[in-house]
This record gives sequence, C-alpha cells and structure tokens, in this order.
Amino acid sequence: SFVVGHSLGEYVAAVVAGVMSLEDALPLVVRRGRLMSALPAGGRMAAVFASEADVAAALQPGVSIAAVNAPRSVVISGTGAAVDAVIARLAATGVRATPLKVSHAFHSECMEPMLAEFEQAVRGIQLNPPRIRIISNTTGAPMTDAEATDPARWRQHIREPVRFAASIETLGALGAGTFLEVGPHPTLCGMGMDTLAAERRLWVSSLHRDTSAWSQIGDAVAALYRAGHDIDWNGWNRDYAGRRVAGPTYPFQRERFWFQDGLQAATRTQMLAGAPVAHPLLD
Repeated sequence: SFVVGHSLGEYVAAVVAGVMSLEDALPLVVRRGRLMSALPAGGRMAAVFASEADVAAALQPGVSIAAVNAPRSVVISGTGAAVDAVIARLAATGVRATPLKVSHAFHSECMEPMLAEFEQAVRGIQLNPPRIRIISNTTGAPMTDAEATDPARWRQHIREPVRFAASIETLGALGAGTFLEVGPHPTLCGMGMDTLAAERRLWVSSLHRDTSAWSQIGDAVAALYRAGHDIDWNGWNRDYAGRRVAGPTYPFQRERFWFQDGLQAATRTQMLAGAPVAHPLLD
C-alpha cells in the first residue's frame, strides 16, 4: 500500500513505486556515490539520543540535523571540529551521542558542492508519477506527482534531513498496520517501533545479521501469512524445482475411549450417605 525509504533507501522505494526504473536508478546511485566520494574528507556524523528541539538548540555553524529517526533519535552531520563541539555541549547537559563510522558528512552543507552536478544527472533520466504511494524523506508526507518528477527535489533530498520519524507517523495515521523492512538488518523496524510505541502493529524484517537468510525470510513470510496477508506462493517457489502434491490423510477409526463408570450413581449415593467407598474411579 505504501513504500518509504531512509536516505539512499528512498531510491529503492522510488523504483518499487515506479518513479524511476531500475535501469535508470542504478547508474544514478553510482553517480551519486562518486560525486560524494570526490568531496573533501573530514566530515563527521553522530547519533544523538535526544529530541529534535534539544539537538537543534545545541547546534552551531557547520553542523546540521541529518536525520530525525524517532522521537529521541537524531543524527547530526557536519565538519569534524564543529560536530565534536556540539557533542561536548550536549554531553554537558547529560545527553548521550555516539559517533558514526562514515566517510563524509551526509545531509549537511558539506554536500553542497556536488548538488548542481547531481541535479543534472537526474535530469537525464525519466521520472514518473508514483504508482504506489511513497512517503517522502524530506517532508514526511506522501510524495506528490510534482515532487516525484522534479529533479530539484532529488537534489534537495541529498541536502535536507531525513524525516523518517515523521514518515512513520504519517503511515500510522494512514492506517498502516504491517511494516515489512527490506534490508540486511531490522534497523528501521526499531526506529519505527520507537515512533509508534503505543500502537499495536506488526513489524517484520526480511533479513537479520544473526540469522541465516533462508530462516529469516521464511519466518517473515510465515508472519505475514499468519497476519492474514496474501502470499504469492507461485512467486515464492518460482526459482526452485518442485511440484505440489497431496499428502496422505489419516484414517481416523472413530473409536471412543471415554471412561464409563458403571457404578458412578451408586457410589455417589454412598458418598452422600457417608458410607465408606473404595475409590470413585476404580470401583
């Protein structure tokens, strides 16, 4: 019913939604990565466990909010010294922050030198109105046809913060009850559950780093089936040889084995009269 990605994952969501073809998206993502890699190194990012308002109050020039993943899960991004200064300022107020292992400061002003060239690359591919409702990272709301087909919007996506928490809130308000994360580990499921903590919904991950792929995918399909979702079983088995067979049925003999107490009434009468009885079951 809906698709939503996180940062680079929004290109996957766009392909699933029909906004861009896979053949166009793959070279575009490669171009995006090369443009980013060519930028000067030295950027830094950190996960901060506080509200967006508290983090915003501690920012200084050179640091941006890169993502709001949950009500108390924010990522900051910028030049190394500036990010360190913000982390120190937050630590003084008891706020915990964890540096992230990244090559560059994504979703910050450090990306600006590559934006114009990336927009030109987007103008070279075909963009279509979404066939499936896609939730925008930049607004947290359903992406309009105009937004989906605007190259400038995809340029803005690189610079602006990822509004993932707002995206999940939007899905909750739209009635989404089952969330399937397609990725190597259920990171986004955790963020989503933090955002919709009071809601009873089904969260399913396609893969888990500590579980074999087949076992995890099988469990995911089973969870979706138990929840009442239709499974394309032909698609599930399409790449594997096999055929459906009818299993043998069990020939129930319909014999009854309930204990029949022939003296039950007499025994009860004796018990009510206070007379001694041997045993209520064994006569």
